[in-house]
Amino acid sequence: THVAQRIARSLPIGLTLYVKEHPSMAGRRPLRFYQKLRSLPNVRMIHPHHDSHQLIKGARLVVTVTGTAGLEGLLFNKPTITLGKAYYNKLETVENVRSIDELDSAIPRVLATYQPDEMRVLDFVAATFEGSVAANYQYLWHAPGGFDEIWRHPDLAPLVRLTAAEMRLPGAEPLNPDRADATLKVSASGSG
Repeated sequence: THVAQRIARSLPIGLTLYVKEHPSMAGRRPLRFYQKLRSLPNVRMIHPHHDSHQLIKGARLVVTVTGTAGLEGLLFNKPTITLGKAYYNKLETVENVRSIDELDSAIPRVLATYQPDEMRVLDFVAATFEGSVAANYQYLWHAPGGFDEIWRHPDLAPLVRLTAAEMRLPGAEPLNPDRADATLKVSASGSG
């Protein structure tokens, strides 16, 4: 609740903080956590399964620790503040605060100066997809057989190859040599 309290306190008068618990966290916190949030005057709790996109579309600002709501905010041209190391912090339109104490100045500044850059965000998303592989990450994360099962799962091979390629391990070669920042691939033998 400390983060939500600080955000709520940093908002300009007249703005309300809408707090939506991640669906996988719903009910995992003590009841007093939610009661404390509900007691804050400019805070409203939103059902965990409420449509996030609808919420973001109506928002003036998105604040998240590292969640996808931040990237979704950028896609909806909303000013976005992150409190942690989100992969999309590289975008110039994201305000990453290193300390919660910075919120008092960051929120009004971002609200006053934000200029959306839709093309940069779309380029970032496209580049993210180009550097991604299809895998059932939920299964890999929760595999009932543990690491033995994970290491044998077919979704792991492309993930391992992509990771090794990004690390530029020996035996790597470009997957797409026409790209200036060519993604690499590692052959099964490791010799290229």
